[in-house]
Amino acid sequence: MRQGSGAKRLANTALLGLFATSFTCSGFWTASIADTTAKPDSAYPLSVKQMPPKGEGGWREDTLIVIANPRSSKDSLDDAIKEVKGTVKRKIRIGRQEFLVIQTEKDRLEETYKEMAEDPQHFSLVQRNFVYKKEQCNIVDDPAFPTQYELPMLNVPNGWCNSTAGQGVRIAILDTGVNPVPELNGRLLSGFNATVGSGPGNVDTDPGSLGHGTACATAAAAASNNGVNSASPAYNAQIYPIIISDSEGYTDDATLMTALDECAAQGIKIASCSFNSVPPYSFSSALYHEGLQAALTAFNDNGGILFNAAGNEHKKIKDPIRTNLIVVSAIDSTLKLAKFSNTGTSVWFSSPGVLVQCSDKFGFPVHISGTSFSAPMTAGVAAMVASAHPGETGNQTLSRMASTAFRSWKKYSAKNFGYGIPDASLACQ
Repeated sequence: MRQGSGAKRLANTALLGLFATSFTCSGFWTASIADTTAKPDSAYPLSVKQMPPKGEGGWREDTLIVIANPRSSKDSLDDAIKEVKGTVKRKIRIGRQEFLVIQTEKDRLEETYKEMAEDPQHFSLVQRNFVYKKEQCNIVDDPAFPTQYELPMLNVPNGWCNSTAGQGVRIAILDTGVNPVPELNGRLLSGFNATVGSGPGNVDTDPGSLGHGTACATAAAAASNNGVNSASPAYNAQIYPIIISDSEGYTDDATLMTALDECAAQGIKIASCSFNSVPPYSFSSALYHEGLQAALTAFNDNGGILFNAAGNEHKKIKDPIRTNLIVVSAIDSTLKLAKFSNTGTSVWFSSPGVLVQCSDKFGFPVHISGTSFSAPMTAGVAAMVASAHPGETGNQTLSRMASTAFRSWKKYSAKNFGYGIPDASLACQ
């Protein structure tokens, strides 16, 4: 190979600089016109002490990408490649520009790179074949994650790429209280006991063995990628537990209104309640719950949104859709309305509610069904959206979720599924 003087080494400075600032996973970076002017020695990164990790500036071993000097003849170029013992493995033509992928001799990448870079008569551009990987968004080490159909159905894994998974957002869980289980470590606040008007809510008072409030909280915001149990939409969100349940598992309008007052006082914008009355006495009825409706409107006017389980009596709710109460029905893994789910004209969304995976009040994994878990999962998606668009109101979050919801399947109807299935990824964009 002909050797040029140091002053004549080609340095495609503009191209290499553009590569360093512009290279993304969208495809090849290219230049339409090769710069064959001589550049100073310093323009060539001819050696490095240590190759960075793949995806952080690393490159393929024994592979270079070059642009031939258009003034070089084919025979002369072939001789120059043979002289450095390179082999043309692939030719890539984009428009009028051709790129050669050169395989070097094993462990001679740097030497070959330097020799080719110092030969501007034959090579207008020489670069390493940099590697990169897709952004990691999927949770991979939670044992239940591979079988959690509910997360891809809500497009949650892709949504993690577009949000901070609820970072900086508090979700109020209006329920039986929430135990401090491992899946909520460091993110469970002391909360409030609305049944007595004071005291904490971070103890699950569910008289049953499940721990209804704990299960709802972990459906919305279980820690993810921690090797424990299941993953969740808003794994960075904080949980503000509010006890609304008495010792027998019942609540009432006055307690709910007290809980809403606490949410407003704390500046909480996203709340989930998995209690409801059997139709026609559903919370969405202004006839039976005029005072509660006024309280819900006040909370909504304060920027808050309450996600509410539709109920499990397989009945129709005939109340109109209301901006102050986001009713959620349940679907299964086949996009069918769950056999137990209430539905009707008040429904805003449908979310997975059959064999949802979460944690019980002792921290053990459970599979459980009910609109009780559709509501907090949807609240978790709302927390993702809020973290992607900080400063927006609850109604703006709701608008994003409604306008991007998925409803393009055969069995979809507004009366059963509302606006459809929330799409976390689209809503977070």
